[in-house]
Amino acid sequence: MGIERVDPLWSGVAELLGRGQCIEAIQLIRSAAPDLSLHGAVDYIQAVTDGQPAPDHVRSRLPQPPAERVVRWALSGPNPEPAA
Repeated sequence: MGIERVDPLWSGVAELLGRGQCIEAIQLIRSAAPDLSLHGAVDYIQAVTDGQPAPDHVRSRLPQPPAERVVRWALSGPNPEPAA
């Protein structure tokens, strides 16, 4: 079991960029981080398109993605009986 961060902002921006909606991607970033400059939003978009982490000056202004617990079950093993 581990902790994995899933960034919904990153996913949303990547999806919008995939559909060619750059203006909407910038609006999404700016709504998530209102104090981020337009230049910072463009830097974030560049990081998404390059598959790189966002630069530090951008990341510090963005909300942290929620931590999700990832549980992996072995499907081939026996199912343990509860202790009585």
